[in-house]
Amino acid sequence: MDIIKLKNGDRRSLSKTLTMIEKGDLKSADIKEFFPAINEAEVWAITGSPGVGKSCISEHIIDNWLQENKKIAVLAVDPSSPLSGGALLGDRIRISNSDNSDNLFYRSLATRGQSGAIPSNISDMIKLFSALDYEKILIETVGAGQAEVRVASVSKFIILVEAPDSGDILQAEKAGLMELADIIVVNKSDLERANEKAEQLKLALQLSENESPNVFLISAKEKLGFKDLFLEMKELEKNKKENKSKSKISLSFAWESLLWNYKGIDLILQKLESEKITIKEAINEIMEEFKID
Repeated sequence: MDIIKLKNGDRRSLSKTLTMIEKGDLKSADIKEFFPAINEAEVWAITGSPGVGKSCISEHIIDNWLQENKKIAVLAVDPSSPLSGGALLGDRIRISNSDNSDNLFYRSLATRGQSGAIPSNISDMIKLFSALDYEKILIETVGAGQAEVRVASVSKFIILVEAPDSGDILQAEKAGLMELADIIVVNKSDLERANEKAEQLKLALQLSENESPNVFLISAKEKLGFKDLFLEMKELEKNKKENKSKSKISLSFAWESLLWNYKGIDLILQKLESEKITIKEAINEIMEEFKID
């Protein structure tokens, strides 16, 4: 990690440092050592099923932030190649403004076989961007259904994207995303059944014990409805709502990250595979290493 180059905004050095984080060679504790004063960036996540238009909406959000002269990082979690384990770069291809501003840094990530829709080391990447004075971070998830809730652990705000043809409302409720979302948008409002979809979502939200997020009709293709969406995003940034469910998921994800980044995890897995230890013994061994009572 070349601190001088990083502080001077060298993008190549930033890319190399992010690769170090992906490989597990650099952690948040290391970043804090070199950057003791860190202003945390505002982290937004955009999530939803494949094909609902997340990338198109992300493009409009990025453009809006660029117009406000914000320093932006985009972390797009793409499907992993079954051969190399790397990201397939689909989102980067779809977002046309991914490389056209000095204020924007775009990074495609792969889940690399990990469960869930985001890699476990993404929080360390967020810490690095914050240390380098990035003001906005946008995470676009891979669209992994029920596992998508993990994004709540690393983002301050969540935008859930639905579409008129994205399946019935029960599927969204099953995923657990509706109660975690800060904003819900129905994209492709120029299509039939968009209004019906929005009303279904509003009715379903009335059954929740939590304060319901607002539902917006937008069309990324026709560039409709974004003014109201951006106003809602600004309002949320001023008045953040508490969400116990998000805190629970954050704690769970932090433990999972700790587990998979444990230096002796491969040995533990080998012992389990060869039946030299039981699951309970494996847990006890890890807890002893972490000195957990």
